[in-house]
Amino acid sequence: MINSQEFKKYPELFTSTTLARAKINEIQEMTNSEEFKKYPELFTSETLAHGNIKEIQEMINSQEFKNEIQEMINSEEFKKYPELFTSETLSHGNIKEIQEMINSQEFKEYPELFTSQTLAHAKIEEIQKMVHSEEFKKYPELFASEVLAHAKIENIQKIINSEEFKEHKELFTSETLARTKIKEIQEMINSKEFKEHPELFTSETLARTKIKEIQEMINSQEFKEHPELFTSTTLSHGKIKEIQEIIRSNEFKEHPELFTSTTLAHAKIEDIKELLQMPYWNDARYKKLLTSSVVAKSKQMITKLPVLIRMAEYYKIDGYLNTSFLLFSPSQNFALINYLNDNNIPLIENDKLNMVFGKQPGVLKKKYGIDIKEQMLKYDFSKFSFDEDTKKGGSKNAVR
Repeated sequence: MINSQEFKKYPELFTSTTLARAKINEIQEMTNSEEFKKYPELFTSETLAHGNIKEIQEMINSQEFKNEIQEMINSEEFKKYPELFTSETLSHGNIKEIQEMINSQEFKEYPELFTSQTLAHAKIEEIQKMVHSEEFKKYPELFASEVLAHAKIENIQKIINSEEFKEHKELFTSETLARTKIKEIQEMINSKEFKEHPELFTSETLARTKIKEIQEMINSQEFKEHPELFTSTTLSHGKIKEIQEIIRSNEFKEHPELFTSTTLAHAKIEDIKELLQMPYWNDARYKKLLTSSVVAKSKQMITKLPVLIRMAEYYKIDGYLNTSFLLFSPSQNFALINYLNDNNIPLIENDKLNMVFGKQPGVLKKKYGIDIKEQMLKYDFSKFSFDEDTKKGGSKNAVR
């Protein structure tokens, strides 16, 4: 997958979910299809991970779909607010309902609540009920676009008027309102586990997991032996069977320092094994880069590491890498290298990798004045080949 033309052309479509669920021949079929050429905005990493090309073709080639899409694209609403029309809107939305939303008084008063997610999944009647409710007046901070898209006012009212809400307000966020029901919340808050381990229960725990799963974890032998590895993040994202496989593995026994609550929450043992077997860790230049944060993202790292290491060697920065460099995409790092080169800014400063690497897009823009999205378009990694001696927009020997 990582060596495919598709990965080079469309790196943004390859996430850990895509790698876990899709097959390269299926992805090739999708990206080479006429439907992809006509409607690329409908194909996201989720489509590649879960979609079926035959079903997609049937839908896109149906007269109903063509009429609906055409109506959306030709609408005044699309011209005014193109950013609200994403693949999610086009796939799930209905133009008449979208028009009702965008032309509503609620949209004028609370435009920040209307995202592509809202337009794709909500109905204006439900939104009006929410926005005009007593609950909205009292707790406007709890009503995010996600709530408008997925929740019902009746369920929200039950939650906000409950004893649990009065006693534990800190556990209730927009995510809780959007994802859970009052019965599930009550089961959790009134449980023995909540009384004994309140620190493990956050708004994320309430929103993302069930009490039965939590009970399995807390009553496990692994919890008794390694309580420090079980945090609210573990409870929110981890599965007991996967956690048991990790803790009982040879890898855990040999490298306990690489396993944190984040590892248990997000990684799988088969990916960890594959990552630890990669040859880079035997190289003095890269040995120090094997940290718990890298292991926690094993699935992505298996794919990204060969590309990032080759990139570092190509640009002669392989002796200066840090973990932050590995945690960001090849596309972002490639764009930054080229940006620095073209602006005569050294990649290596004071014997260390330039500080711009490993920074979030918001920080890059605010602190360094770098619009990374713009730079990634300018320096398109999908069009680059490591086999070329030179490239557009930069020098091969990047260290100054």
